[in-house]
Amino acid sequence: NPDKKLIFLLNSLKKEIKKFKSEIILVNDIGDETNNKILNKVKKIHKNLRVINLKKNYGQHYATLLGISVSKGEFLATLDEDYQHDPKYLNKMQKYLVAKKLDVVFVRFKDKKHNFSKRNFSRVNQFLLKKVFKLDPDIETSSYRLMSKTFAQKLIRDSFIEPNLSCMILNNTLKIGNIDGVHE
Repeated sequence: NPDKKLIFLLNSLKKEIKKFKSEIILVNDIGDETNNKILNKVKKIHKNLRVINLKKNYGQHYATLLGISVSKGEFLATLDEDYQHDPKYLNKMQKYLVAKKLDVVFVRFKDKKHNFSKRNFSRVNQFLLKKVFKLDPDIETSSYRLMSKTFAQKLIRDSFIEPNLSCMILNNTLKIGNIDGVHE
């Protein structure tokens, strides 16, 4: 049930970020009425939630960049709404980013729960990113990431017709790191 997963995610986020002055931005890139109704219902429950409804699906990377562009926080985390990215890693990511003076920290998942074709696509994608950007073999990108606001502002100044956040990040910095996490 999508609204139960979303409410569970928002409650988990709220618990993890309560120590910080924070905001939660949901970018709805599906654009259908069912999703809009779910998000409006959830918005009534969570007061520090900002919902941006796109009229059509422009893609995950575009939607994420839009959320980044309107955010106000010192640190920005990107995670999927279906709870495959557990918010419990956010504080650890922020501490690691600050301690190591990084621009971005990605959660590295050893055992992804996706189907066979999506796991293989991810492996090929990681292989190509490592080759093109000459990454350390132990570094992996993912859509669960935390970055500084200063670095995020560099990203939104880039212009791409078909944005890919991992490529945009790696094109702007190699001050990246990983923490290990469990894929839900």
